[in-house]
Amino acid sequence: MGDSTTKSVCFFARLCCLTFVASLLGCSAPPSELLHPVSGHVTHAGKPLATGTVSFRPDGAKGNKSPHHPTGSIGAEGKYTLFTAGKPGAPPGWYQVVVYAHEPALDSGGAHPGLPKSLIPTRYSTTESPLFREVLENGAPGAYALSLEAK
Repeated sequence: MGDSTTKSVCFFARLCCLTFVASLLGCSAPPSELLHPVSGHVTHAGKPLATGTVSFRPDGAKGNKSPHHPTGSIGAEGKYTLFTAGKPGAPPGWYQVVVYAHEPALDSGGAHPGLPKSLIPTRYSTTESPLFREVLENGAPGAYALSLEAK
């Protein structure tokens, strides 16, 4: 191949890569003005849950067709803040709330440690979760608090 053919192929390959990356970036998150702040506290059996993850799953039955699953980590005092595609907040609409909280896995010297024990009833970690919340532009204080029953 000639030098001009090689340059044309390289240019085309770069153009394809840039187009692909640009399309991914364009679809990665809704515009920030469509995200509303969502934070709250998680309690289990009346006490702050000090570890885990909260994930809001769009509730299609209530009209939420968002492709995003806003998610946040639970801190030491039970506080969480949701992020959508790396940006703080969540799109408006109804969500089923899923909570994950497990004991830390112990290092067993290379042996398979098995599944970590859940710190909460497993129903909160599945599509059977009884928790639902609506994300609104101006959510009322305490609107995103999550209280998990012991059993």
